[in-house]
Parts: sequence; structure tokens; C-alpha cells
Amino acid sequence: MNDKASLKLPGAPKEGKKRADTTLIVGKEIITTIHPKDLRTLLGKGIYPCFLDFSHPQYQLESDSFLQSCPNILKELDLSANALVECVSLHHLTKLKRLSITKNLIMNIAFKGLSSLVYLNASNNR
Repeated sequence: MNDKASLKLPGAPKEGKKRADTTLIVGKEIITTIHPKDLRTLLGKGIYPCFLDFSHPQYQLESDSFLQSCPNILKELDLSANALVECVSLHHLTKLKRLSITKNLIMNIAFKGLSSLVYLNASNNR
């Protein structure tokens, strides 16, 4: 068995797979909130699978409430290195397979409804 293949997690992205552009960064401002209109822009056509990465240093998201308006098309979501205290707006994302919420301030997480989740990284929180 190939060592590289044996270490691959279920639901892991294929090597070289291109991700959607999640850049809302303008200048050097810190982004603390994502508005539903901005989310619709990021999701483009809104076809599964979509991958969102908000782990850039200029994102300091304080809430995941923007995800309430997100259609159920996310396969992978990275909210690492933000300022989240809780992660409770994911219940409708039943197709979500990978979630990374490392390096936040999270004390409350709700997993109800995440029936397809195969990978979770919630390390380095409170």
C-alpha cells in the first residue's frame, strides 16, 4: 500500500484541486463580518461542491452567523485563525465534509445536522 494514500483522510481534497476565490480583502482593513451579499458573490453560481477559506490573517470574523444565509453547497469550510467564540450556524450544511475552526476563541460548538462531516479540526481554542 502506498504510504501517501494510507495517510489521506476521507473527504480530503484532491491534490492540485483549485479552490474558489474567497478574497474580500480591500487594502489592509481587517474584516470582522461577512454580509450575505458578499457571501453570495463568493459562492458564484452556487453549485456543490464549494470550498470557502476564511483563514487569511486579515479575516478576524467574530461570528459565524453569516453562514445562516449560505445554501447547502459547502463541502469544505476553513474558519481558522479568526475571533470566533462559538460555532453554531452550521446545522443546515448537511453536505459539509471538512471543517477547520482552529486558533479561535471557541467555547461552544453545535454539530447537529452535520451528517456528512468526516474531518474536524478544532484545536487551539479556549
